[in-house]
Amino acid sequence: MVTDPQHARSVPNLRRLARISTQFAEARTNGSQTVYSLTTLFAGTYFSQQFWSKGAPDKKTRATPRLFPHADKTVHFPEILKSAGIPTVSYASASWMVNSVGVIRGLSEEKFVRSRKQTYTLAPDLTRAAVKRIASHGEGPLFLYLHYLDPHAPCDRGAARKMKKHPPFNRCLAEIAYVDKHIGRLRRTLEKSGLWERTVFMISSDHGEAFGEHGNTRHSVSLYDELIHVPLLVRAPQVPARVVKEPVSLIDLGPTILDLFGRAPLPQFLGQSLVPFLRGQDPVLTRPIIAEGRLKKSWIFRDGFKLIVDDRVNTTELYDLNSDPKEDHNIFEDHPSAAQRLGTLRRFFRVHGIKRRRYKVPFRR
Repeated sequence: MVTDPQHARSVPNLRRLARISTQFAEARTNGSQTVYSLTTLFAGTYFSQQFWSKGAPDKKTRATPRLFPHADKTVHFPEILKSAGIPTVSYASASWMVNSVGVIRGLSEEKFVRSRKQTYTLAPDLTRAAVKRIASHGEGPLFLYLHYLDPHAPCDRGAARKMKKHPPFNRCLAEIAYVDKHIGRLRRTLEKSGLWERTVFMISSDHGEAFGEHGNTRHSVSLYDELIHVPLLVRAPQVPARVVKEPVSLIDLGPTILDLFGRAPLPQFLGQSLVPFLRGQDPVLTRPIIAEGRLKKSWIFRDGFKLIVDDRVNTTELYDLNSDPKEDHNIFEDHPSAAQRLGTLRRFFRVHGIKRRRYKVPFRR
């Protein structure tokens, strides 16, 4: 949508940013559900490597006692920044996007911003909190994370609250346009405060939404590309705009942010820094492109083949994205490389899966 001329008028601020950014055209998220995607982004490990357990509700944030990684000991990348004295700030749009729940950890300043009569925070309230913090920031480094939940199924909160009879895609488009205005406000605040010329501005999505593809609606139900192929823009001062076609993953963002702050990632991080691309280089990255969720796993190989394994219902799919980008033709039973690719995926998770006595990787809705 960011680069689609059909929707240019809806997202002028995103398109303006795209024209001055490094655009990663082949970016994938790590899961088709917000909790999976964000935990992997911040921890640098996959769901099968993390310890998920039920816990008592957080009385301060009202987080529910569902499965969360609150007892997982994995160091998240903001913890490395925090230990180096760099302020790590988040204004949360959901009650579980806080340190104690474990999805996002290492924040030196955190606040769940509440919107009146809403479960999730609306864009104006989130932006207002961030603008105030940016305006008060002086010298020195800062890491600030915002997660807008307006363009999220069922897309009936902010701009689309009076569009309940409209098709889901139209509602989602309206919410994205609504958030676009607030992205513009953030940029203007950074420019006015004099911070823009030393700010790296990253924009992505934790997952996509399905609107009938593969018989699905909404997200979380599959690992097809309509849910995991996401936009990724990185605007950095004095860096010429370019389009990068190298496949990348949101698991790469932790190492990238650490690299930008001059900090090294821990050995556990499975992503790789994207900073060389900002320098105009074209490295060949060696880590796999993996997504996971609801006992499903996907792997996109360098030759453009994509494997999807569902261990809950015991199905396996293989697609050639070069000739079948919509993933319409499952060739697992017929392709000579299918068994080898499945073996590669299985070996990876045997090596990198969590090693904890009596713990079985759970199904989390």
